[in-house]
Amino acid sequence: MTTCRIVAAVLSASVALLAPGCSRAVAPVPNASLRVGFSTEPHSLNPVLMQNGQEMVIDRFFSDPLTSYDPSGGRVVPILAARVPTRENGDISANGKLITFHLRHGVRWQDGAPFDSADVVFTFHQVMNPANNVVSRIGYDHVTAVDAPDAYTVRFRLARPYAPIVTTLFGDANTPYGILPAHLLRGHLSLGRLPFDQMPVGTGPFRVVRWQRGDRIELEANPHYFLGTPKLQRVTIVFAREEQTLVTMVRAHEIDWAAELGPPAAAAGRSIAGYQVVLVPQNRWYGLMFNMARPIGSAGAVRRAIELGIDKRTLARSLTYGTALPATQDLPSFLWAYPKVLRSSPYDPAAARALLARSGWTAARPLHIDLAFSTNSDVTRRAVVALQSMLANVNITVQLRGYTNELFTGPAQLGGILSGGRFDLALARILNGPEPDNSAEYSCAAVSPNGYNFMRYCSAEMDRWQTAALASYDRPVRAAAYGHIEAILERDLPQIPIWWPRDVHLVATNLQNFTPNPFVETWNAYRWSLR
Repeated sequence: MTTCRIVAAVLSASVALLAPGCSRAVAPVPNASLRVGFSTEPHSLNPVLMQNGQEMVIDRFFSDPLTSYDPSGGRVVPILAARVPTRENGDISANGKLITFHLRHGVRWQDGAPFDSADVVFTFHQVMNPANNVVSRIGYDHVTAVDAPDAYTVRFRLARPYAPIVTTLFGDANTPYGILPAHLLRGHLSLGRLPFDQMPVGTGPFRVVRWQRGDRIELEANPHYFLGTPKLQRVTIVFAREEQTLVTMVRAHEIDWAAELGPPAAAAGRSIAGYQVVLVPQNRWYGLMFNMARPIGSAGAVRRAIELGIDKRTLARSLTYGTALPATQDLPSFLWAYPKVLRSSPYDPAAARALLARSGWTAARPLHIDLAFSTNSDVTRRAVVALQSMLANVNITVQLRGYTNELFTGPAQLGGILSGGRFDLALARILNGPEPDNSAEYSCAAVSPNGYNFMRYCSAEMDRWQTAALASYDRPVRAAAYGHIEAILERDLPQIPIWWPRDVHLVATNLQNFTPNPFVETWNAYRWSLR
């Protein structure tokens, strides 16, 4: 019998494992079937009509992008592209306005038709087609023209240099669309309500053979996959609306991987024999936003006092079961643009009380402030109570204002709390892709409802550095610009990130080569195997 013990490990540079580890080597099981559980069922299997992150992960089983990322989240790798465009290899022009993708030869769609540049051009036009309900065109709208001089070359012309473009165009940044088969979809005015949405044809390692809505999706290995025949023969994806149901299925060994769970699942998963808890970092933050268009939010002393009065380390540890990391500012520490010299204010309640006292707020005359939040999350419901207690200790009385997630995150014209600016202070989370680009959150032009700048924060200095960060393809130049951006955020405090979340996955210990990158866990599913 092999003895196993609980260990802590790191996959590549970014993925933390807290798992039982066994030292005995066991051969892969031939013709193995992987069982996967998700809490959200897709709206569509068309890879340009996805609406949420779980759809993106599912799509990657059967659909491919041009580029992806390795598990560190710091290196771009080619998938359908033969190489990653750079200045050095000449695929990014000297003026930064012509991006050339060279495509792999010999790739075929799952129906046997050849994949070529016409598919990429077709898919781009479908993303930009106003008749298609795509979730975002950010980055794609920088392209003024696209052409294919031959079957294996695609050229994108930009209005101006745009640094994230290589990983935005059918990569993992922003909205990671997969490529569509032009020979099957050409001629339709829009992509909505086509049989393809239910039974797609891709270039990916697995092909969809059945979608039983409300229950499961079944896939089989694509034996002609261009990166190599998948080691798994079948993948079955089942859906359960409640995360606790997925945890129960793990306990019963009914699924091999429960994907993208919340922090409470980590506490349960650590005690389940034969499974490990995999924590995958994400480019997102969870914390407080100030409405700087209101008197309380516009007071710099109040914003600083609130930061001093919050114990980020304790909140991250107790409320997320140790799955999250205490944050400095918005860019998480695993990203290449994270400024390692940045430090947020320490937890110092005495300094917070003194700062507020100079403005007239004392124990006898506390500051009153409303805190808006979504009631849909158990973590958030517990977090607002903890924040209310911490801030009471620095003479701030917090009135909690809970809303359904639909109202909290809804559009301004429908009364949305964040978009409409109907808050003094809000507890929320912001999710980004692999790019450090945060201009849609902090630029003056992005003030909601024109972007995601819910804080109504506007700084000419911030805008200058955002322009500099997006105009250069040189990573050191961009990293320096983001160092300034993060320092400005810490100085001005339009927000207080409390922690950087990590996605929780419960994974069977006999699933081999499960090395998710921080953006798409299924980026290399063709390499997975079961012992």
